[in-house]
Amino acid sequence: MSDQKLLELAALSIGETVVCSPADLGYGYEGVMLYGVQDVWKPLNDYGDALKLAVDRQIFILPGDDECMTMVGEFSIFIHEPNNGNPRAAACRAIVRAAAKIGEKIQSGEME
Repeated sequence: MSDQKLLELAALSIGETVVCSPADLGYGYEGVMLYGVQDVWKPLNDYGDALKLAVDRQIFILPGDDECMTMVGEFSIFIHEPNNGNPRAAACRAIVRAAAKIGEKIQSGEME
């Protein structure tokens, strides 16, 4: 799944709507613009945005030596993301992937 799609589904999981990507506007930022929010939302590489997403969706973060695992018990979602030498980046990606799984469930009508 593309990073853009991950971000769209993660935003959906917290009730936000993606308006566009900054790249669509000619900027090189990695992230998306949310409806009614002035700043670029980039939880894939912004630790603050990723932590806010984890708190909003109640995603448990379990860092390890070789990987980061996230867990959302309410939905039985478990994500394993290899560290590849950067455990913080792995945590951000694991959080977004877990939120995107929730977004997929919302999109498919499995939950509201």
